[in-house]
Amino acid sequence: MHYLNKALSEETPTPEIITLGTKHNIAQALRHARMQTSPRSPTYHQLSAALAKQDVEEALLLAHRYAENRHDKDAQLWFEQAMRLAPQKAQIPYATWLYERGQYSDINAMLDATNTAHLPLLMRVNIRLGNVYFVEQHIEQLEDANIADELVEQINRYQVVTSLPKFVSQCENSVQPIATSLEDLTSLESKLATLRDSFVASQFCFDTPKYVPIDRLQCNRLPNAPIMCDEDIWLSYQGDIAAKLLLVMLPRGGANVHGGIMYIDRADTPNVIEHELMHWLGFVDEYPLRATHNFCTGAYVAKNVVVLDADASQSSRETLLAQLPWRIYIEEDTVLVSEQDGELVLGTPKNGQQKIGLYRAKTCDNSATQAYRPLPGRNIMTHLGEGLPPLYQRMISEEQSIKVNANFRDNGRSVKLFESVLNKQ
Repeated sequence: MHYLNKALSEETPTPEIITLGTKHNIAQALRHARMQTSPRSPTYHQLSAALAKQDVEEALLLAHRYAENRHDKDAQLWFEQAMRLAPQKAQIPYATWLYERGQYSDINAMLDATNTAHLPLLMRVNIRLGNVYFVEQHIEQLEDANIADELVEQINRYQVVTSLPKFVSQCENSVQPIATSLEDLTSLESKLATLRDSFVASQFCFDTPKYVPIDRLQCNRLPNAPIMCDEDIWLSYQGDIAAKLLLVMLPRGGANVHGGIMYIDRADTPNVIEHELMHWLGFVDEYPLRATHNFCTGAYVAKNVVVLDADASQSSRETLLAQLPWRIYIEEDTVLVSEQDGELVLGTPKNGQQKIGLYRAKTCDNSATQAYRPLPGRNIMTHLGEGLPPLYQRMISEEQSIKVNANFRDNGRSVKLFESVLNKQ
């Protein structure tokens, strides 16, 4: 065996020596054989697996390769093999993979808070779990180690441990962004930064995002359902938050606005936030709402959609105009009621001019009522990513004071979920 190891250590061992060394699972032979094999060959993978059984770096390399291809069972198998070979080398890579998969309790059991190298990941884990006490216990240790300055800055910036002085805003519509992990807090701040040039977002003032432990929020966690939480919890934050509106990012769930609180999913784009901000400004969705939505029952008025009775076509033009929030933008010669097959029908004909008028909206298609809007076609209230119609921008701009008639402090008094702000006119 000594002769074989010596022969394999030469720069170019013979094929016979490599073959013999491979039969004995000698690492040098396995590496030489792998170098001469196509990465697409099954033999290449067999050689890698043989190496990974005895070399921690090879085991970790194989684990990461399976993880990248989302073969989680195989990835875990090789991470565990790496742990058997050299726990100190494998702990952080394995724990990082578990963190990405959301297996936080496994990480707490694996890592040691007295080990400075383990502490940054443990801090992130416990922040996600809502264990603020752990962060309080170890923040000084992390600061003294000088190994995670950015992490310490984030913990302080997002008020994980201590609250900063209240944000005092001079604008009418102040918003406090909220998230439950450092990753979500930085992501939320980045999303809001991309809206810096948005006309819609310019109607609001956003504070630095603030951390709230996930275990304090009693929310549904269904991926395909609107986010809904027990909102009494926010009453306990009144002393820490000066803003009147909350923007809460949660791991999953459908985005919606409920009174003074906007909920979004961590995967939602800035376009989703912009769309939801339009609700706070008094605009309702122009796509079909659920059948039980309170807008279609006449519970409140929106700036861009109205529900009209079937006999509205019999009304005088003045009576009809009085029901339209956008009436001042309608030209005198714009048709609002036309005759079709001997009957009067509500609606402005679509003749290609797209004049401001009265067009069917899909808003209440799932209910027994018919909704109308001022413009045809796609826009920010029909499809995410579509533009803001000049009319809607004008409607917002020409109001002397755009003040959202909602406050998160009032949400705890109601448990009914609204998808649009109760912005009555």
